Amino acid sequence: MVRKSAIALAMFGALSACANMDPDTLIYSNITAQMDRELQSVPFASGSVSVVTEDHGEMHTYRLVPCRGDRVCMGSEHGRQIRATETAQYVVLSGIKRHQVFYLGMGGDGFVREGNQTRPLAWE
Repeated sequence: MVRKSAIALAMFGALSACANMDPDTLIYSNITAQMDRELQSVPFASGSVSVVTEDHGEMHTYRLVPCRGDRVCMGSEHGRQIRATETAQYVVLSGIKRHQVFYLGMGGDGFVREGNQTRPLAWE
């Protein structure tokens, strides 16, 4: 019973916080996010993407091609498949290199995460 009461209080608190939000602010932030997506380059919107990043002091390039639903292929449509997940700010690619996740942002930038370290990347 105590647990149910705690959950109910938490839900009430969350609802009251939403009630105090300015609807214009919520609408503005949604419009701004949509305009960012419309005005900036979106990864894979026009087909293949070239990615440049640094790895252990060396420059590496990758050609990534949309293929098979939520997959991206390396080099060509018949290359090794990589899982692509789209979030509000990034297209997240896992499987390019072991223990690395590539985050392609809008407009040609992004980063590579390996463990708790990140490195910048550029894509076109």
